[in-house]
Order: sequence, then C-alpha cells, then structure tokens
Amino acid sequence: MSVEFVAVSVPRAGDSFSEDAYLIIPEEGRFPFFAVVVDGHGQETDERGNVLRRSMKVADFARTTAELLRTEFAKTWDPSRFSALFDSVDLELRRRFLDLTARKTGRSSLKLGAVACCVALYGTNMVSAYAGDCRLYCCTETSDCFMRLSRDHNGDLPSEEKRVGQFEQRGEFKLDYFDTPEGEPQGEIRLFRIEKDGCLYGGLRPTRGFGNWVFQPAFTHVPEVRESVFHKRPRTLFALCTDGACQAVEQTMRHYRWRTHNSAIDDIADDTFGRLVNLSDDATVVYFRVL
Repeated sequence: MSVEFVAVSVPRAGDSFSEDAYLIIPEEGRFPFFAVVVDGHGQETDERGNVLRRSMKVADFARTTAELLRTEFAKTWDPSRFSALFDSVDLELRRRFLDLTARKTGRSSLKLGAVACCVALYGTNMVSAYAGDCRLYCCTETSDCFMRLSRDHNGDLPSEEKRVGQFEQRGEFKLDYFDTPEGEPQGEIRLFRIEKDGCLYGGLRPTRGFGNWVFQPAFTHVPEVRESVFHKRPRTLFALCTDGACQAVEQTMRHYRWRTHNSAIDDIADDTFGRLVNLSDDATVVYFRVL
C-alpha cells in the first residue's frame, strides 16, 4: 500500500499564526499511515483584563495535543486502542496545562480546549477516532460529490443531547441557546455549566474534545471510533480537516467533480488553498489518497 498526502494550513485573516495543528506519520513498511488534525480554542486575558486576539498558549495546547496523539499511537500501532489512546493524551494534557488555567495574576485568565480527529490506514481498513467537530470527508460520485465520514459532537446531535441530558437532570450542565435580542434567530446550541445561583456559565459549542476542564464531565474526551473498508475504488480522495476548512473542502470536491481520482493531489490542495482567503477562522486540511 502506498499513500500520497498533502496538508494545507492557513491562519484566519489578519493573524500571523494559527491555533490549529496537524501531524502525519507516513506509511512505511508494516507501519500504517496516520494523520491527525486538531483545532485549538480558548481565551487568554492579560493582567489588565484585556482579551488577546490570539493566544500562543492556545496554539501550544493544540500542537501538544497533536504531538501526544501521534506519540501514543506510535507506541502500539493498534486501532483497537484508540479510546485508551485518548485517555492517555487527556491525562498528560491535564498534567501539563491544568495548573496554567487555574493560575491568575491580577485580572489575567486562561481557558484552553481542543477538538481532534485522527485516521489510520491498515491494509484495506480505515480506522478513525474523533472528539468534537473536526471532520473526515470522502470524495464520491454522488450528486454532492462528497460524503462525511464523521459526526460533529455538539448539541445538535441527538446522541450528545441525550448524553448531556443526564447532567441537566442533576442540575449541573445543560444545552441551551445564547440569549439573543427578541425577534432574532436563536443561533447555535451551546453547552453551559449551571451555577449555584441558577445562572448559566460558558457557552461551549463542541461537547467532546480535550481541555475545557470546568465543563467536565459533560464535556468529554471519549472519542467516537469507526472502522470501514476504505478502498472500494482505488485512488479515492479523503480529507481530514478543522471546521474552518470544511466549506473549502466541500467546494473543492464539487469543483473536481468525478476528477479527483486522476487529478494531482497538489493541484487539489492548491484549489483549496485559494478558497481559504479572508476567513474568520483558522483552517487546516490533510488530503490523502491510497494509490
């Protein structure tokens, strides 16, 4: 088996660095191809109470998450251990970063979180594990030209609504909308922590991922793991991406309608890069294809 791949990563418009991260282990001998993308999120406030537009600490949290997922996977190369792998990563992230989020100087504060999706190819099988709203796509010959092979873990997903519902019954957490002016759309469902006085704290969009310790255990790092046969047709194109790149990936797959099997993967990546202009979010995508 031979796997070709290419990555594209662009910070949001006007920023010099990204809070996304990705890492790849190329297929080599008996070792499988492995790729992971991580979307960091959070907020850093300085001693004067000013919220920083970008945080290197959030970027470091995302990069560390990606590095730990790669390191833990490389220890076993065993897809059945993906869930245990996420457990190990969560413990190490707690050890390295939890104290930073609790430490305050003046009015400074730090919130850290990340969502992640990783993929490994074994012979004819593909195993994916994801927590949050990073996505895995497959290019198809359907009218949409693509298929999503992952689900976004948020309050719109019935299984997540049910899972978080047990915490709402205890008066600990709930899924709800942000308060909006009368007559305006309610927007997205978010995860809130219920304070002792009944007020809601937070407003987290993903319900799974790493960090966000004040929202645990309603916010969990436990991944959804899926296994499937990936090469029903040779040279099928796959894309692993953060949410900032989703629209561009879908547009690219439509643009290369029924041509992704024979088009150069670098050309496909260049097309996506051209669509990642003036975005309001960081965007990262890893394209891969088995030859």
